Amino acid sequence: MKKLSVFIFTMSFLVSFNVFADDFKLKIIHINDHHSHLRAEQADYTIDGITMKVNQGGFPLIISEINSLRAEIPNSLVLHAGDAFSKHLFFTVFKEKANADLMNLAGFDAMAVGNHEFDEGDGLLKKFIDEVNFPLISSNINASEKSPLHGLVKPYIIKNIGEEKIGIIGLTVSRKTQGSSKPSDEITFLDEYESVSKYAAELKSMGINKIVLLSHYGYGRIGELANKLKDVDVIVDGDSHTLLGDFTNLGLKYEGPYPTFIPDAEGNNICVVQAGYFGFAVGDLDVVFDDEGKVTSCSGSPVVIIQDIIKSSVSPGQAKAAVDSAPNIKFVTPDPQAQKVLDHYEEELSAMREKVLCVSADDIPQNWEPDAEMPHGSLFAPLVAKAMAEYSGNADAAVVNATVTRDGVVKDQNITFGTLIDLLPHHDTLWEIQMTGEEIKAVIEDALDNALKTNTMRSFPYAYGLRYGINMTKPYGQRVEALGITDKATGKWTQPDNNKIYLIATTSFPGRGREGYVTFRTAQEKHGFAPETYINYRDVFKAYLQNLYNSGKKLENLPEDMLPVKYYLKQMNN
Repeated sequence: MKKLSVFIFTMSFLVSFNVFADDFKLKIIHINDHHSHLRAEQADYTIDGITMKVNQGGFPLIISEINSLRAEIPNSLVLHAGDAFSKHLFFTVFKEKANADLMNLAGFDAMAVGNHEFDEGDGLLKKFIDEVNFPLISSNINASEKSPLHGLVKPYIIKNIGEEKIGIIGLTVSRKTQGSSKPSDEITFLDEYESVSKYAAELKSMGINKIVLLSHYGYGRIGELANKLKDVDVIVDGDSHTLLGDFTNLGLKYEGPYPTFIPDAEGNNICVVQAGYFGFAVGDLDVVFDDEGKVTSCSGSPVVIIQDIIKSSVSPGQAKAAVDSAPNIKFVTPDPQAQKVLDHYEEELSAMREKVLCVSADDIPQNWEPDAEMPHGSLFAPLVAKAMAEYSGNADAAVVNATVTRDGVVKDQNITFGTLIDLLPHHDTLWEIQMTGEEIKAVIEDALDNALKTNTMRSFPYAYGLRYGINMTKPYGQRVEALGITDKATGKWTQPDNNKIYLIATTSFPGRGREGYVTFRTAQEKHGFAPETYINYRDVFKAYLQNLYNSGKKLENLPEDMLPVKYYLKQMNN
């Protein structure tokens, strides 16, 4: 054991002092899953018993840290493992633009295509690719000639670093992207293992013996993939929001070592890294290759980057000393150029949030399920459905699930753009689905059944242009009673024709059959798939509010005879 320890020490000593002249040292700087969190955000840590609240992350800090790490060594790569889009106001308001402007300052060499890059379809991803100064790569995305992404996403790139060539292969988690995002039907996702293997072999045949897999795949899945691969040396991963490394000194959960070593199909260890989420940490990996391209050393750590301490349980000096003494958290000065760009977007955002779109004439509450105080259930969700039906112009009615809105409004409330974002938090788009009268009833039955089975009522159905009684004491298929639909020509209520084709507006989430809305999916399989409008349902409701405001009107509750839920008999627990 002593001899082995001495050998390891000696090898480490020799590598660190570059005794082996043919060794190639590479620093890989990486982030993943920042999800449009572009500004510094508050977080709590405990260091040596000292509790503190800090401002952490954001692109001015990320860029500053990237530049600092890049200056440490001549040979470096800066990589992003996917999911720049979604989950934040900067994306909701500015779409791809704020991300592109700040990411262009970071000097990324490549970015993997994450599942959320498809959150608003192929078109927005194309705009992002056109605007950034680095390539987006994925070996398992195939875009047909009809997709705007055709020819834009390459399977890999080759970087000349020093006198060496580094192959970087991209990878996108396929099932999750197809199931939770909005790639068009013109996008085909190929098998992940076969795709990576194909291009790793292609790179090796070109004489490239240093290969990095830049994957948006997830820490829980990457091991199984790595075990089957050959010729891949390093995997820079994303998707699972995993902070690898021991951060228990900051009060964070230990997820796994940084790097994690996973044996490939030939018994060689692949060096796997990931660096958390929302840009609060930057990964710093040092890799040493011998002259045959084999990894002889792989080490490093992500570092939590903070701008300042807001408050702490001790004096500012003691809190600062605690941070300075910790090896995996550090103070970083914001990059001035990035801060200037961010400030511009912050100013726009602040002004937009305060803009009044409309005023509420009534209390318009939100509740997932009808109850004694709200026998018709949500009064706000049907208004969202009305806005969608009217925006469509062609729709006979609209159906939404209970969580289409997070809350309601009160009488005389100014509904600002900021209020609207809080009310309608999702990135779903407007869909128009052809279905028969029989299928309309079936989709409402589906939603009620899912609400009952999950015991959450998230999928409880609301509508505009439809009304129905609900009797949950009856079995599935018999719970929707006295279903009516408005005749567009006369405005009168009629019973839907079981064989007639109607056009129903909805949002893309239930439109895909999610949360129990199964018949939305099966109806499209029969009558044709809904075209992707790329129109966010929030923008639809925003236009509805602005039209009211510009006409001197206020937002009012629907008349009682237009409310979708006529009555609700709840199933009693045994």
